[in-house]
Amino acid sequence: MTLENGFLDFDPVQLAPTGRGPLDGLRFAVKDVYDIAGTVTGIGHPLYRQTHSPAEHTSPLVDTLLAAGAELVGKTHTDELTYSLAGQNAHYGTPPNPAVPDGIPGGSSSGSASVVAAGLVDFALGSDTGGSVRVPASYCGIYGLRPTHGLVDDRHTAHLAKSFDTLGWFARDAATMAAVGRLLLPAASAPALTGIRWLSEALDMAGAEPAEQLRALTGDGFAGLTLEQEASVGPLDAFFEAFRPAQAFEAWQYFGDWITTHNPQFGPGVRERFAAAAAITPARAA
Repeated sequence: MTLENGFLDFDPVQLAPTGRGPLDGLRFAVKDVYDIAGTVTGIGHPLYRQTHSPAEHTSPLVDTLLAAGAELVGKTHTDELTYSLAGQNAHYGTPPNPAVPDGIPGGSSSGSASVVAAGLVDFALGSDTGGSVRVPASYCGIYGLRPTHGLVDDRHTAHLAKSFDTLGWFARDAATMAAVGRLLLPAASAPALTGIRWLSEALDMAGAEPAEQLRALTGDGFAGLTLEQEASVGPLDAFFEAFRPAQAFEAWQYFGDWITTHNPQFGPGVRERFAAAAAITPARAA
């Protein structure tokens, strides 16, 4: 089942700007993990929506954007409890990928990426635990950012694995990405970026053609940067094998009691991931 667009049409949310500023005239949407006072945060599952009360508070990120002149025009679909990178939801369907007709949009911030790529909003908020902003941004051909962990205020949002969760955003152009970032990211002074290094293991994993495309796009002098010697961190599988059980353990700590109490039905992939998460012992996670 494919949705007409990435918006939650059964739970329309619209908030007018509360101030004037750099985002005057821009429209945005938020993934259904962001609390909006008076509405239920459903996290992509109808039973979760049915068994939870409306939020008492609004995400401070949303308040910041409204104060800067932007208009919130809706909430967007996500994979079930955000535990997938595909963008396919067994209960609600799959948001379209405007860049690849009949292709999946990627997830779990599927709806946010979809409505940005379709031009329905100027930017949208998502969340990223293990790729949930970066993957749909890539699939839908738009900009997406996973900020440094802990840098963006994540109060009044749902979590999957708090040690890894971040809040990010999408846009079709770099200027809008930067305008949003100047509001949501803390002011900081950092050393000037002077060089770029490729990670050799990542290039090897990508394969010859993507690696050559990257080299062609980011050759010496790219954006005024010097191309430096390739870096190496060892086999990347080791990082994934450490991340996967740690993420799963935290996901079960967050959702396990609710799953045990309500026995929700999950679609393919999500079902198996939560079953595996239930079996992760504290010792394994540690």
